[in-house]
Amino acid sequence: MNTAEIIIQELRQGERTTSELMEAASVTRNAILCAISKMTRRGVVVVNLTPPLGGHHEGRWQLLHDPERPTARICAWLGCSTRLNRYNPSQFCLNHRAGMARMVAAGLDARIKCPGLPESSEQLAISTTSR
Repeated sequence: MNTAEIIIQELRQGERTTSELMEAASVTRNAILCAISKMTRRGVVVVNLTPPLGGHHEGRWQLLHDPERPTARICAWLGCSTRLNRYNPSQFCLNHRAGMARMVAAGLDARIKCPGLPESSEQLAISTTSR
């Protein structure tokens, strides 16, 4: 089994750090990064969930699209059945990403899912505290 196959096998089980992938494949950090780069050119969508810090950093990788096992991802918003595009790394569709951003900006717990959000953050805060 080559490095790319090991990486895909690991990422199918869930998010992995660069160190975990290095240990599973018994290769260097550079070999992991090169294999991920080659996989993306083959149509596999793998994203690094940690912001780039420059130099060698501990990345946390997630498999978003596997051409060998395509699955439809659905928006995580309660009641929404919109299929997400493979290029959308978010858990939410375009309509609900803005709603989540408003909730986070209002200082609310992002796990609260409301079927309809008020337009302003003040109305949002009032409507959630009056429950």
